[in-house]
Amino acid sequence: MTNASALRTKILHDSRPALWRLLSRHSLWDEETATLWVDLTPFDSKLQPVAIPGWERMLTWHGETPELPAWAVLAWPNTPAVHAWRRQIPAWVRDTLQRLPNKGQLRLLFLSARYPQMLELLDKMPVLAWRLANANMDEHQLEQLFPRPRTDMTGLIGWPEDRRAIRFLQKLRLRSMDEQMLQQIDTCLADPTIYHRATELPRINSMALTLAANFPQLIGSQLHQSLARQPCRPQQCQQMKALLQDAIELANWLGESLDPIKSSRFLVEVEEIHTKWLQKGLKRLKTRAEQSGQKMPIEKVGDPPPLPAGWQLIRSLHACNALCQTTGHAWFTQTTGLIVRPRDKTTPWAAQIDFIDGHWQLGKGRQAGNRLLDSEQLAQCNLLLTYLNAHSSPTATASPSPD
Repeated sequence: MTNASALRTKILHDSRPALWRLLSRHSLWDEETATLWVDLTPFDSKLQPVAIPGWERMLTWHGETPELPAWAVLAWPNTPAVHAWRRQIPAWVRDTLQRLPNKGQLRLLFLSARYPQMLELLDKMPVLAWRLANANMDEHQLEQLFPRPRTDMTGLIGWPEDRRAIRFLQKLRLRSMDEQMLQQIDTCLADPTIYHRATELPRINSMALTLAANFPQLIGSQLHQSLARQPCRPQQCQQMKALLQDAIELANWLGESLDPIKSSRFLVEVEEIHTKWLQKGLKRLKTRAEQSGQKMPIEKVGDPPPLPAGWQLIRSLHACNALCQTTGHAWFTQTTGLIVRPRDKTTPWAAQIDFIDGHWQLGKGRQAGNRLLDSEQLAQCNLLLTYLNAHSSPTATASPSPD
């Protein structure tokens, strides 16, 4: 392979948005041939342009599948050439593809234009269509698969050959499908109990999917039914997952039943239950501190590492109590890892760090109101972890900063 051909291959498989912005500025739309031409000469004068057929040309395509790059052209800046190419695609097809991961976008678009069966899958079960387009199959194999039952399709990509699994996929109503959502779909489809019960919901939106994948004990509850009917955003799913994890951990620590959570209709009710249980837990924590001393009931992961200036290690129940009050989180339920907080107390927040496979990692973090950490706080955590992994070891014996 020559240097030019190697460079061309590298560019065709490059998925960096910065490259896409550059390519969009070097694109030309040919109305007569319904082709988007992408000039590669800015990288090497010997490189030939890349031809991306338009939707109308894809519909009447004959012959072998064209060379399609791994670019998500629908995510490119809307330059005149890109806009002309995008305008031919039906609006619902564009919207569906933009909700799916960028990987294999052009291949899925081409297959949907060429095969009515794939277009129908894109409409009814876009996740299945995306998985098939990204499966290790050539076009001839896919063409042979289309007349067969859809359960054969799910079986071929590692999902259950079960009509209830098909029903589960048909009920998915996701505004966006990132890698985390795809993993949650895989988790649900790996357990027949989960996807069978999830199909009883009127629809499966992001929050309903997140609950089913992470909290099978709550599937089918009134809370699950209610969440499935509510509009949601990705950030809401993350906050909901954290809230339910916190409430269930606290319920287990207190020996409380999960029935109040199951019978809730809205997440605000779960927050109220969590707050009530937190106050009950703090009273029990105070009694435990008086009876057994002030030491935190956390299993050792080796000697505590030396913390950099500006960080504090929570070692006593007294300090833990104060942190729980300011963050609204039950830190005392943790049995592994270490709890650290910045000494700057203008905005109360803390993090649990765990020593796993020879490295310090972030377990979780919470700020005031039991909310997830923001981007600035996460950046501070990453700096702390970088410091710890560079300056400590499993046998480190340095003393931490006092409370």
